Amino acid sequence: MIWFLLPIGLTGTILLTLIGYLHGVDTFRTNEHQAEVIALAAISRTGAISKSACEIAIQLGALECYIDSQSIWVTGRQGGRARAGWPDQ
Repeated sequence: MIWFLLPIGLTGTILLTLIGYLHGVDTFRTNEHQAEVIALAAISRTGAISKSACEIAIQLGALECYIDSQSIWVTGRQGGRARAGWPDQ
C-alpha cells in the first residue's frame, strides 16, 4: 500500500514546485508590466521623452526614472524595470 502512495506524493511535490515557479515568473512579469505602463503613460502625457516625462513617471508611482539617449527607463514600486523609446542602433 505504501508503494502505491509514493508516486502520488512525488507527483504532488513536482506539481507544487511547478506552481510555485510559475507564480514567481508571473509576479516578475507583473512587476515589469507595471513599470511599462508607468513609462508609456508618462510619455503619452508629455508627448516626448523628456525630464518632465520622468517627473510625471515619479508622480504615477515610479521609484526611479532616468533618460538615456532616446529612451526613458523606469523602476516601478515592486522592482520591475522597463524601457520605452527609440531602439538603440
